[in-house]
Order: sequence, then structure tokens, then C-alpha cells
Amino acid sequence: MLFEPVPRLVLRWRTEAGDGLEHVEIRPVGGEPSGGLTVSGTLIAPPEDGGRAIGYRLAVDGDWRVVSFDLDASDGTHIALRSNGAGRWSDGDGTPLPALNDALDIDLGGTPLTNLLPVRRLFGEGRRAAADLQVVYIEAATLAVSIQRQRYEPLRPGRLYRYVSLDTGFTADLPVDRHGLVVDYPGLWRRVSL
Repeated sequence: MLFEPVPRLVLRWRTEAGDGLEHVEIRPVGGEPSGGLTVSGTLIAPPEDGGRAIGYRLAVDGDWRVVSFDLDASDGTHIALRSNGAGRWSDGDGTPLPALNDALDIDLGGTPLTNLLPVRRLFGEGRRAAADLQVVYIEAATLAVSIQRQRYEPLRPGRLYRYVSLDTGFTADLPVDRHGLVVDYPGLWRRVSL
């Protein structure tokens, strides 16, 4: 196993400009990381990402696949998404969302937390090849939900991964800790000590 199990953690990231903050609490399901995780986060988005407060809850199974995602923003926006873990999505009422099918991960734009999911799912067992994937992408400034194509590439397995948005060309080399959590999002976010 390339990464250590994720224990109960409280983390914060701050934008390098100092105008955004994310607070995250991670809890293993049933106290055991192998059973999945629940994440509660609050994102205070910087002005370029809408400047709103965004609360979210995320549940992943023991194989790092999204089970549920709920978002409540300070402007009244609510998003509820459910997944069967195999790429089939529905809203909070169970209505299928076929436009999101085939994605296994969620990427909440403007937060370093959600990079954990593909890093752990794709590279947790030591895979060394780059991987292209589709993710359910929630754009931070508008909270629009869409599919985005991304690539993750291990540069130094267990320590550094390249993230590429295949739709926009945005690229970032992401150092991670022993759990696979982003430490620094160069030029954008930096984890702060609590």
C-alpha cells in the first residue's frame, strides 16, 4: 500500500492571496478507514471563485468511490448527488442524471480536498502510469455541475502528482502527504497548521 490509511483529521488550506479558506473534517466510517470516509467541509471561496461560503458533505466507500455529495452555498444553492460507485448518478431524490454517467469522482473547483479521491483510487496500490478520467465537476464560481476530463500522473509516487484539466489545459504539480492529501496547490492554496 502506497499511502497510509486516512485517520480522523481536521485540516485547513488558505489561498496564497489570503482571500479564501477551506476547513475540512475527515472521519473514517465506523472508525475504520478501510470502510470509507465521510468529509465535512466549508469553503470560503476567493472573489474569483464567487466569494461565497460553501458547505459540503462527501461520503466515499472503501475503494475511494463517491457514494454521496451534498452542497449548500450561502447564496441558497443546494446540490445533492448520489452515485452507485460504478458511474451511475442521481440527484438527492433518486432521479437519474445520465449526463454525469461514467464519472467515479467529484471535483469541487476551488478546493484541494477533492484531489484526494482520484489520487487514492488510482495510485493507492502503486500504479505508476498516468490515467485519464471523467469527473463530476462543480465549478466554484457558478456552482454549475458538468463532466470534465482530467489526467493524473505520478511524478514521484506517494509524494507528487501532476493534475491536468484536459478541457482547459490547466496543470498543477501537487505534493501530497502520507495519506494522499494535497499539501500545496502551487500558486493557489497552501495547507496551514492547526
